[in-house]
Amino acid sequence: MSCEACERMQLGDTAQPHGGLRIIGQQHRLLPLGRRPVLLQRYCCRLCNTNWLLELDPLQPQHADWICLYQASSILDPVSAAHQGTRASILRSARTDAARGATSEQLRHSLT
Repeated sequence: MSCEACERMQLGDTAQPHGGLRIIGQQHRLLPLGRRPVLLQRYCCRLCNTNWLLELDPLQPQHADWICLYQASSILDPVSAAHQGTRASILRSARTDAARGATSEQLRHSLT
C-alpha cells in the first residue's frame, strides 16, 4: 500500500517527487534502440517502501518521467498493484524451497 505522497505522485499528471524518496544505487545510462540515451535512477519511499524509477533525457532535463514500480525492485520483475503481497511472497517461498532441495512435485503444489 502506498503512502499519501506516493499516491499523489501516481495520480498527478506531472509527478513531482516528495521528500520521503531516497536514492538507491548509482545512476545508469541506458541506450534504448531507436531513441536517445536516457539516464535512470532508482528511488524508494522511506514511508511505504514504494519503488520508483526516474527516467531523464539529458537533452531535456525538465521532462522527467517517474515510473512507479510498487514493490518490485526492477522494471524487469514487475509486481502488479493487485498482487503486491500475495504472488511475490509465494514465488519467494517457492525459490526458497527449491534452494532447500524440494522436489518438483512439492514446488508445483506450493504454487497452486
